[in-house]
Amino acid sequence: MDSKRKLILETAAKFFSSNGFHATSVQDIAKDCNVSKASIYQLFDSKEDILLQLLQYKRDQIIQGAALSAAFDSLAPQEQLIEKIVMEFEGFHQDSDFMSILMHSDQSIRNHQVKHLIDETQWIMLHWHKESLSAAYGPKTDAYLWELSLTFQGIVKEFFAFLENRKEIRPDYRSIASFIAGTMDAIIEHGNYQDAVLPEDIILELNNTAPAAGPSLIEEWEKATADLKRMIEATIPQPGRKDLIATISLIDEEKRQDEPRGFLIEALFVYLTKHPELKESALHLEQIFLRQLKIKGEARDGYR
Repeated sequence: MDSKRKLILETAAKFFSSNGFHATSVQDIAKDCNVSKASIYQLFDSKEDILLQLLQYKRDQIIQGAALSAAFDSLAPQEQLIEKIVMEFEGFHQDSDFMSILMHSDQSIRNHQVKHLIDETQWIMLHWHKESLSAAYGPKTDAYLWELSLTFQGIVKEFFAFLENRKEIRPDYRSIASFIAGTMDAIIEHGNYQDAVLPEDIILELNNTAPAAGPSLIEEWEKATADLKRMIEATIPQPGRKDLIATISLIDEEKRQDEPRGFLIEALFVYLTKHPELKESALHLEQIFLRQLKIKGEARDGYR
């Protein structure tokens, strides 16, 4: 990521955390970055797009951080868990603005892509906690591992929320991590739990909220649009090439709206698929769009 985009995203995180999403303007971000508002709009379509890209950027960092925890695999299970908790708190401290956004996400944000990405990021964290507990305690907790994961995440979250509001405290993260790990020990060793306490359908819902094993829909969309544009550049002569590129841009712009106009997007996809060399790629792009509509809960009757 280039330094200018990164600066804008980090500054936006600071403002969204302290002032809230709706009370923050693009001008606020531009002024703090010492750049023009127009230069921000060269990189981002809207304030919602800034938040969306911020969430994507930070989600990917969380995934990378989880991958780094494999370095603790040589330690004893309990020490692994402590080191992972320490790493998590250090990450919270370094990225407190973003964590605040994630924990206190504005329920009035209507952009469904943003809401989905927040949910996905929160799920990634819950899944990482589940995997951390599974590595520490083995199969004896399998029957109620989701319940333990929610308990574990709740303890970590409350510690962070407490420390977030008391910046003057210089916490000893290792001591906190040891306390949390010891608490999980006590729950597991003395709780006498044999079965799950959440209904099975709730557990299935937790599993079904998992992001796909492959790239996210947002990443799929970006790759598919880039591939289609490259195909247009390679196979379609001017002046038709320019119109087709503009069609993809218009679809992308409409897709970002809270209520995308199905009739318009359908007409644009029909235009793309009229070109035989583009039909397969255009239909693939349309399928990704329909999957995103399903996630948003906005699929229109009669669309395709």
